[in-house]
Amino acid sequence: MASRVCWHCGTTAHHTRIGPDVESTVADWRQGSVWFATYRCDECSVLSIGYAYERERYGSARRGETVLDEEHLLWLPKAGAVVEFEHVPEHIASPASEAHSCHSIGAYRGASILARAVVEATAKNKGAGGDNLFRRIQALGDQGVIRKVMTTMAHDIRQLGNTMAHGDFEDSPTEEDSAEILSFMDALLAEVYQHDGMVTARRARRQRPSEG
Repeated sequence: MASRVCWHCGTTAHHTRIGPDVESTVADWRQGSVWFATYRCDECSVLSIGYAYERERYGSARRGETVLDEEHLLWLPKAGAVVEFEHVPEHIASPASEAHSCHSIGAYRGASILARAVVEATAKNKGAGGDNLFRRIQALGDQGVIRKVMTTMAHDIRQLGNTMAHGDFEDSPTEEDSAEILSFMDALLAEVYQHDGMVTARRARRQRPSEG
């Protein structure tokens, strides 16, 4: 059954095949023949491409056809992960979520640059002074907005993001680098916004008059 998280609507939905299998002639697919088929999302009707290698095609009982093994399809476009940041201002939460989407599809340079931008936006939102991000991060620590260990994490994010923003792509981040930097970004947002937001929300619930 061809189900996936749709890249367009974000819904986990069945995708209906609307075309036959087509064999790839692209030379750099190195695991044998690759077969593609077109699928339509049952929720939003937007198209995706499902593909599989030759070993994942099987004979059909009908008319001797071969079909894709739809339980193990790979998909294009890839669907990015969706990570939500409750209690974080929308103009910061949105790029933070986008950084995770980049990581989930292997765009590690993009994830690193966005994580750096999230740190800078957070510093500006909290009124941290300074004429560059290094000084703004130091101001966040000096003002007690973040702890010393978080200051170190924020500088790690800044340094990797700077490397990518300055075009030093020979030092591009690995998957592990990207995952680590995003974990630092998540921890920073939790410390600056989410912990206080959770406490405030809990107090508001407790002060709400009980029904009945």
